[in-house]
Amino acid sequence: MDRTTFADGQVNGPYLGGTGLFGYGGIRIWTEEVSPILNIAADFFDYYGKWMEENQVDQTHLNLAYDKTFFVDMVYQENGYYESIYTIQEKIDNAFLYGYTNCRLEQIARVAAPQTALYLYYEPINSVFWKELKKICDASGLKVMWEPGFSVCDSGFRGMFLRIIETLRPEMSTLNWFEASAMFETTDEEELLQIIEGLHIPFFFFRCGKRGAYVLTRGKRFFIPSVDMPGCESVDPTGCGNASSAGAMYGWMETGDPVMAGVMGNISGGFNVGQFGIIPSFGPDVREKARRTAGEVYQRLLAENPSWREELKLFREEKGEGETDGV
Repeated sequence: MDRTTFADGQVNGPYLGGTGLFGYGGIRIWTEEVSPILNIAADFFDYYGKWMEENQVDQTHLNLAYDKTFFVDMVYQENGYYESIYTIQEKIDNAFLYGYTNCRLEQIARVAAPQTALYLYYEPINSVFWKELKKICDASGLKVMWEPGFSVCDSGFRGMFLRIIETLRPEMSTLNWFEASAMFETTDEEELLQIIEGLHIPFFFFRCGKRGAYVLTRGKRFFIPSVDMPGCESVDPTGCGNASSAGAMYGWMETGDPVMAGVMGNISGGFNVGQFGIIPSFGPDVREKARRTAGEVYQRLLAENPSWREELKLFREEKGEGETDGV
């Protein structure tokens, strides 16, 4: 459960949140074939039960693990940077609870299969976890979109982050601008892009807040502006990084087209920003709107960037698809 405090002092919440369910929503607007892997508290359905039932969320991979759903306080600054404010005791208590909520290797192994992708929000610590996850991916064909789970990001995480990238070699990964600039100790965007390209990750989704996101793949860069969804007023950015990264993962796995994947990610973020908390519903009208908007934005970007059309042709050919007008 989340509470937010904005720079103007406005406080909202509590409301339904959580990285796993923000990510779930970013995929669910595109497909029914998605399932959350969650360790939940005994009182989980007191808060989330109605939403789960109304949206017919698959509960196969929910695991009862601890007693009480905990609350996260997000405090935003004018520039969009946010942090969680806790007392020392609250930090200790939450760290203990996070140990229960973290996805386990055996939970991942149960769903690992070819043509399957996992959006994983997980701290850049515990090298054993990443070595074992690599074995699972190699044996099963599972593809991972790793979003590092930082409580507070600084240059101290850089060494471990780079070691995990080298160990796991994920198909996909993502950072936002604040995380990247803090970890790599530069605010020069070109320098950050070069550092990310040097990671040699097949698909990297570099999120730049309200401006949009870069997709970096095979030495190519595509900047995808943020997408304002009709009827979705910008209300709360909490969880937009999770939703957009998961949406981009689905787009990349489904189309193999980096621009379409970036568009789909930003559309997921565009839906997520429209209310406090997780996306409330996923009816056919939501999916139709998402797919229609994706086609329109994609064609507009190709018209604005004529050189992209030939570059994207190579990606589409590898996926075995022709040129597209939509998802």
